[in-house]
Amino acid sequence: SEKIADIEAVLECHYIGIQKFLPYAVEYKLHIKCEPKDKYEVRRKINGKVQECLVNRGVSVISTK
Repeated sequence: SEKIADIEAVLECHYIGIQKFLPYAVEYKLHIKCEPKDKYEVRRKINGKVQECLVNRGVSVISTK
């Protein structure tokens, strides 16, 4: 959550925890505070940071789309 908190538009960031484990996914919860006008940009940046973190740790990221 520290790297996410570094995103310019993020006002607060708290890692809540893992929601559930699925066969090919892990759902986690974060509490993010930002201005409503920034929410879509912040979401894209968060997804990028999470993917970067996983790749850097050797976790294979598979797109289901």
